[in-house]
Amino acid sequence: MLLSSFIFFLLGEILFLTKLSGFWFFVFLAFAFFAWRHFAPADFRKIRILAAPIIFLVLNLVLHNIYAFSFWAGQFHLLILTACFYYITSCYREPQRFPVFFRIFPIIPLALAGFIFFRSNVFENFVWKEIWLFLEVIFLLESDRQVQLSLNQAGLQKPSFLWGVIPAVVFLELAWFFLFLPITAISLTGAWLILFYLWLEASRLTWRERFSWREFAPQLFLALIMIVLVFLTGSWKMA
Repeated sequence: MLLSSFIFFLLGEILFLTKLSGFWFFVFLAFAFFAWRHFAPADFRKIRILAAPIIFLVLNLVLHNIYAFSFWAGQFHLLILTACFYYITSCYREPQRFPVFFRIFPIIPLALAGFIFFRSNVFENFVWKEIWLFLEVIFLLESDRQVQLSLNQAGLQKPSFLWGVIPAVVFLELAWFFLFLPITAISLTGAWLILFYLWLEASRLTWRERFSWREFAPQLFLALIMIVLVFLTGSWKMA
């Protein structure tokens, strides 16, 4: 796994040097896919949606064509993705960790995406940033839906594609609303992620036909308290 992680980092550097060349981007995607094939157990290779997390790491580098990264920020971004690659490949070798891993995985890339979105000047390349954030959210939601079905975590109820589309639109509008709050990007990202995780928990309970307000209310109450704390302890940027 260390060798694969080094190759992942090296391909990322090549991609930066070639300014996201189409050829090297394809090579990187092919490497990510075959890395999944290599590390995943034989029984899980048929469930191709399980390759989504590792493929997503490569797609995340498209951000460098949308946002203006400094050299060190780009290197730090690549190091984070490499660390995620190492962790994901270790999870692929232990299938019993899949349900827990996919329970928390969407939060990791979304935290990175949300922070970059809230930290940047959103009015530069506005359309592309909105499209990218929407596609990222819907990709994570749809991947979560497919993974839960594939791992038999969704019970008898089969959620439709709308479980990904409608929340993605809502979270995109919510992110746009958050941009007008005079508070730091870290605080905005934290509040946004809490609401996103709350939706994931509610949807999973619904799919497994276990949703009840008695079970969900404590999580909702805790989430609201955390959001209030995030806003109260965050640094407000008063004009």
